[in-house]
Amino acid sequence: MNGLVHILEFINLFIFTGLSGLHVYWALGGTWALKGAIPEAFSEGFFEAEKKPGFVLATWIVAIGLLGFGLISANSIRFESLIGEQFRNYALLGMSIIFLLRTVGDFKTFGLFGKRTDHIFSQRDRRIYVPLCLYLGLSSLVLYFYA
Repeated sequence: MNGLVHILEFINLFIFTGLSGLHVYWALGGTWALKGAIPEAFSEGFFEAEKKPGFVLATWIVAIGLLGFGLISANSIRFESLIGEQFRNYALLGMSIIFLLRTVGDFKTFGLFGKRTDHIFSQRDRRIYVPLCLYLGLSSLVLYFYA
């Protein structure tokens, strides 16, 4: 089981740092892959990032949070010595809950039970975001129990 745990830690670190980097890119004004990243119901005017300081601030916060999730996931680099093993365990459990709830969705706009299928976000959500969140939720749960 120890080998699987190390593999999950590094996969999660890679995914979280990659997603963090993508959010930094968006916060700095990049637009690649932005159009399908936010549900249409919430994205009115969000794509003009330079005109929406709230979007930029929220994107920076998400980027920092995702980087933190990556570091928390990677127990092999001994990050828990800075934050404490108990905090790390609670954080992993919290991450698992967050991503599993995101997988289920809100029963309208996003997630497994989202009813929208006619927008770019809905299509990406079904193909990319839901499976990714399911993986991150389950892998965080495995790390909670075995890391």
